[in-house]
Amino acid sequence: MCSSDLLGAGFHKAVAALAQQRGIPVFADLLSGTRFDPAVCENILAYPDQVARTAPIPDWILRFAGTPVSRAIADWLSRSREVPQIVVSATERIADPTGTGSHVLTADAAGLCEALANDASCSEPWLAQFLVRDEAASAAAERVCRNDDVFEGSVMRSLATAMPQGTTLFIGNSLALRSADWFIGRSRKGLRILGNRGVSGIDGNISTASGIAASL
Repeated sequence: MCSSDLLGAGFHKAVAALAQQRGIPVFADLLSGTRFDPAVCENILAYPDQVARTAPIPDWILRFAGTPVSRAIADWLSRSREVPQIVVSATERIADPTGTGSHVLTADAAGLCEALANDASCSEPWLAQFLVRDEAASAAAERVCRNDDVFEGSVMRSLATAMPQGTTLFIGNSLALRSADWFIGRSRKGLRILGNRGVSGIDGNISTASGIAASL
């Protein structure tokens, strides 16, 4: 699990290597950037929200950074309360509003992934259960966006396809952010997708977007 853009240098590459080495799926939040890093692999799910809706309960969950955008993932975490959920943070401050974390580990995210990847190699047979669901979600998104009907999801999908390598995109809160999460999928284009989080996530969109533009 990973969320937010505060995971430290090298995290995306390290978590992709961990996923491949140990045969585990990664539910990468849209705002983490992990789904758009050049190091992305199929174990980093393209459609984690859809997968989470019917995903089986794992033996353990490793969580990085903040609360995910996806309500379906949050519900899956709640359904998985009986298994260890290790919340990793570089500081003693963590984001766990639903209280599903069973353990808290203060550590560098990238360094921890590298250590776990080098610990041992294994291939969990249940990985296929997640990948099959991800492939089905990909096919469904492609099918829905294939016709000429214009809606939030097709706009987000077309925008992600058209944006040049390394583009920064600020997305408004609520449905716009969720439409991007549901339909963009993943790519190796190094997209930097940003959005506001908060009590409502509404206030400050213009000032945030202006600040991002000024920093580019």
